Amino acid sequence: MTVNYSKKRLFFNLFLGILWFFIGASYLVGEEKLMWHHYGFVVVGLLYLSTFLFEFFKKYFKITSQEIVLFGLKNKKIAFKDLVEIKYFAGDYILKDKNQSITIVKSQIDKNQLEDFENMWNEVKSTFENSTQP
Repeated sequence: MTVNYSKKRLFFNLFLGILWFFIGASYLVGEEKLMWHHYGFVVVGLLYLSTFLFEFFKKYFKITSQEIVLFGLKNKKIAFKDLVEIKYFAGDYILKDKNQSITIVKSQIDKNQLEDFENMWNEVKSTFENSTQP
């Protein structure tokens, strides 16, 4: 199961990218003397637009029967057999093994996939609790 970022987050990044880019471009087209921060607006706009494109095409995370992979500039991967701790706290799903931690923010999950993810989360949690009990 591959989970997307929420549409709200994606379109917010798209909106900010377009806004900052056009503010910067308006300075570049204008006849006033260019300052360093005029270029900064364009750069910030391009960064937001690249964040939108990255998150739109790369997705948020992927869950298989053996592991969970959190996508980013450097992907994080935790195998379910290596889990040490699993918990839900303040809208965050937290999975830890002995080397690293993955935090999945509930508000960043696409609303259409949230119910499926929560069902899978409950399965993983019950499996983890059953395997750690003596």
